Amino acid sequence: MALPVAAVDPSERLYLKGAPSLERSIVYWQLEHTLSSSEPQDVLLLGDSSCLMGLRPKTIEQATGLSAWNLGTLAFPGVGGHRRLYDAYRAKRGAPRFVIYHMSLYLLLQEAPRFQLNASRAPEPLPPQTPPSRQLRVSLARLRNAWLRDRFLEVERGPYPSDLEVGAFLALSKGALEEPLRRPWGGALRFGEAHVSADCRRGLDELLSELGRDACPALLVLNPIPEALATPENLETLRVLEAEVQQIAARHPLAEVYAPFGRTYPNGLLATLDHLTVEGAERESLEVAAWLRAQAERPPRAPPGPR
Repeated sequence: MALPVAAVDPSERLYLKGAPSLERSIVYWQLEHTLSSSEPQDVLLLGDSSCLMGLRPKTIEQATGLSAWNLGTLAFPGVGGHRRLYDAYRAKRGAPRFVIYHMSLYLLLQEAPRFQLNASRAPEPLPPQTPPSRQLRVSLARLRNAWLRDRFLEVERGPYPSDLEVGAFLALSKGALEEPLRRPWGGALRFGEAHVSADCRRGLDELLSELGRDACPALLVLNPIPEALATPENLETLRVLEAEVQQIAARHPLAEVYAPFGRTYPNGLLATLDHLTVEGAERESLEVAAWLRAQAERPPRAPPGPR
């Protein structure tokens, strides 16, 4: 099937010549804020931009009493790229008590990541004993020097704020961002026949295996769709995808799939197919908080074995 959201390479989305794209700002600042602190968090929110725009750490904290941090970035690196982010987070802050892995349809269906989040782009190799968090920070610093000139960091990019404003907002919100665009929901978008891609299957298995070794319960959440797209054909597609994700989760004792997997929200709660509005993010954050409260009341898990 055709992907419901067009795949756009981040390098093509420069709103002003010389200024960093929004995607680059998001990746840089999410990692910078995450790796600049060693404070542990109870809940790590991980995933693509549907996580970034759809889950509010402060709402979850108020509803559960658990500390939370959002490390949502983009779909382009794939689940494997998100696992690398988890590795860097854990090396710096330790394993969280819970992970919420939030996905868009695009992430489920994309066959291969568009770029890698790793230290291999660095102009010189780092010593093999360099911790993962240090590798990422050195690599990002080198990339940033090549991307930017100081005069561009305060420039707004179309409807999106400047690089420095993005960084300040992410720090204030503990990693959450708001989508300024609004899509009109007139007319129906057909998802067509769809299956979880081989790349996503492999990535989820590897991520959930790693979380299992850390004795970290994980909840897999799919971004809701607007009521305008809740046609019988589209809902059947979501049921097929849910069954495939359930098969993956069944191989990992600490993994669960949020039910209902194919949720529908009122049209006004979705800014785009993959991004919730602020009101939609508040609603979804409270739903996730209810799951976390139930998990927190269970007996503690056994500590992880040797890695």
